[in-house]
Amino acid sequence: MTTNNQSLKDSGESANENVDNNKSSDGSVQTCHELTWIDIEVVGDDDQPIPNVRYKVFKPDGTLLGQGRVDENGCGGFERIEEGTYTVTFPDLDEESWEKA
Repeated sequence: MTTNNQSLKDSGESANENVDNNKSSDGSVQTCHELTWIDIEVVGDDDQPIPNVRYKVFKPDGTLLGQGRVDENGCGGFERIEEGTYTVTFPDLDEESWEKA
C-alpha cells in the first residue's frame, strides 16, 4: 500500500477558527501562520484504491491532530493546518504492509 501525501512535512492545526474575525478591510484573510494540507491516498499493489482504511495524524509535538477513514476512492486528509512535520499512521494495517509515497 502507498500513501500519497502533500508531504507529511506540511501541516498543523487551523491558525484561525473563525476566519471572518481575521479579514482585512479589502476582504483578504490575515493569518499568523502559513496554512497547508495533508492528502492521504491508500492504494494496493495493483494501484487500485483501498476504501475505508482508518488513519490518524499526529502533530509535531506528538498530540493527535485528528483521525478518520479514507473514502471509497481511498482518499482522506486535512485542510487548513499549520506547516510542520506530521506523522500519519494506519492503526488497522501492519506497518510492514505500507510505504510512504
